[in-house]
Amino acid sequence: MTAHTHQNQITGVHKLPLYGALAVVIFSVAAIAISSWTGQGRVGRTIGTPVAQRDIMFRNDASGTVQVLDAQTRAQVATFDVGEGAFLRAAIRSMSLNRSSQGVDYTLPYTVSQSADGKLAVIDPATGHSISLNAFGRVAIESFAKILPNSPKNRR
Repeated sequence: MTAHTHQNQITGVHKLPLYGALAVVIFSVAAIAISSWTGQGRVGRTIGTPVAQRDIMFRNDASGTVQVLDAQTRAQVATFDVGEGAFLRAAIRSMSLNRSSQGVDYTLPYTVSQSADGKLAVIDPATGHSISLNAFGRVAIESFAKILPNSPKNRR
């Protein structure tokens, strides 16, 4: 009988590719750390210089109507009855949840802003969160555009 000997060592593995993979991992971690510390490569969203802007607040009443108020004057700017303004309701609900998760006062105003090139956004200055309304189409734009009486799109 012949005895079989087993080797516990793997042979023929080249270490150069392993060192190369390790170098890629180390480089990636270093690049991410440096980027985080310096802010290099950070992507920001801007809509340009505003040509129309208004700080707004929202009030819900018992019947389900949403009132949009000018934050400075508390004058009513728009009203959305039950079944109206679905996108506006969803956008503000999303931003309110974001505020809640960050422990930010929900009564602070939001800003609706339109740039010279027609980009419309609703911005939460308290959290820095914003929603670019043009990305959601005509219904989203119309919901918020009527809040901006000085908007170039509302001038006729």
